[in-house]
Amino acid sequence: MSVVELLLLWAAMHLIKVVIAEEAGAQTDRIGRRPLILAGWGVYAAALVGLAGTHTPIMLWAWSLALGFHFGLTEGAERALVRDLATPAARGTAFGWFHMIVGMVAIPAGLLLGVLWSEFGVRTAFLVSAAIAALATLGFWRYVR
Repeated sequence: MSVVELLLLWAAMHLIKVVIAEEAGAQTDRIGRRPLILAGWGVYAAALVGLAGTHTPIMLWAWSLALGFHFGLTEGAERALVRDLATPAARGTAFGWFHMIVGMVAIPAGLLLGVLWSEFGVRTAFLVSAAIAALATLGFWRYVR
């Protein structure tokens, strides 16, 4: 794909995220945070498996748009859950910790993905990432009520 096509793909992924996020926000208020987070994380793990087997631009588009769907389902619900779990006086601190931990975990996660990609190839990198995402989903399902 050309750089322009990749930029269009990136924009399309975020367009899907915005469109889904509006409805997901309404749903998280109706049915709760947990179902949307679980569904979104499941979509994320599936999209990573899909990306592991991608060989054509159309497949890259499809799985990247699925990632946009994941972000739309989860980003608002995750933040709403942080708000729900924190006392009103501690919400600012809770959001600070949430974003700090997400940022700090992103660094080793990116390094791990890069090392796996360099040493074992794209398929292994995405499959290991999918396995970690699936384990996180199971852990959230089991331990967060």
